Amino acid sequence: MKMERRDFLLWIGAIAFSLGLTKKEKWELLKVLFNIYMEVKEMGCRIGEDFIKREFHLDLDGKRENREEHIVVLIHNEGNGDKFILQVTFFKTRANYYFTRNAENIRNITCIVNGDVIEVIENELKEEELNILLPKILKGIREEKKLLKLN
Repeated sequence: MKMERRDFLLWIGAIAFSLGLTKKEKWELLKVLFNIYMEVKEMGCRIGEDFIKREFHLDLDGKRENREEHIVVLIHNEGNGDKFILQVTFFKTRANYYFTRNAENIRNITCIVNGDVIEVIENELKEEELNILLPKILKGIREEKKLLKLN
């Protein structure tokens, strides 16, 4: 059986993404990542920039004490494709200062996107976070685009 380059890259990306997930979950998460990429790429570059950088503040974990996480999506051209970086910053409320929050964790997912093929190069998110966070990030980005009337 001969494997085409696209299928091979998706297969490698799925393995690199997370070895502990089932095959169906790997494909679904790659689709969600690709959809996040497409939603943000659709927003385009700002004037005078040759890359796309968008920031979002989303409630991902449902914890009232830390309110929101900070999401940064960076897309820039690299060779034959785009380098796509998704960064999630988690916050923790300081003791005795309810309204003061400090960054507790910063996690990245780095991908290369070539056409409709996405390859995960680096993943710092834990397995249990992937299934929860990525769909919430995609939903939050779509909701923010609606609020900004970018859809």
